[in-house]
Amino acid sequence: SNSITQLTNNYEECVKDSDIILVATPTSSIYEVFENIKDYLSKNVVIIDTSDTKRAVNQWANEILPEIGIIGINPFKKNQSFENIFWGVVNYDNSNKNTYEVASKLIDDLSGQIINIDIMEHDSFSGLVETIPIILSSALMNLSNDSKSWKEIYRFIGNRFNKFTDSLDNDPINSFSSILTNSDMLLEWIRIYITELLKLEKMLEKNSENDIADYIQKNWENKLKIMNNIDPNASQSATDFIPSASEN
Repeated sequence: SNSITQLTNNYEECVKDSDIILVATPTSSIYEVFENIKDYLSKNVVIIDTSDTKRAVNQWANEILPEIGIIGINPFKKNQSFENIFWGVVNYDNSNKNTYEVASKLIDDLSGQIINIDIMEHDSFSGLVETIPIILSSALMNLSNDSKSWKEIYRFIGNRFNKFTDSLDNDPINSFSSILTNSDMLLEWIRIYITELLKLEKMLEKNSENDIADYIQKNWENKLKIMNNIDPNASQSATDFIPSASEN
């Protein structure tokens, strides 16, 4: 590929004379990046941040790079391609007309579509779909491994357990970063998740066959919609696209 023409581990060489800088590192590394590049940035440079926690980056940019234009983007990928997808664009305190135009041009070059997102909503929703799975996987792994019966449980582990804990395959530094820089949003989602588990607990206590069956059926359908890329924002009814459980 001709996209990368030079590799360097020197911050000055990396950013000097640059008009656009794309920061694509774990969120916890961005503070260090900003500290190390601040003395080498041109006045009109635009920084584009791709982290999954925007509020922390906004705060650090205000502190370290108060005069530099910066904006956040997030590719909403359903596969491995960055082309022809929706992109979330998040304005920071240091964002301006120029930063928005630069980000828009990048997305347009990739045949993408822009969705403007509030910074609080971004971190909340990103936390739910990107980081909560890591937390739940960690909890399942922890309770299994800490069980007195772990040696016996281990023999039962198969594809379903491994799929559920897939997110633990990620670099622990990235996972830690996602949790540490977004803990308040994650705490709210954990509380909601606990409420959902308590609903299930009551169903199981009552051994309510109909309620349990309806709950599983509803979420089987919800998962099927996601697998078939049925966007809930689309105008056509999603039920027109999914088979019944007996048809699948």
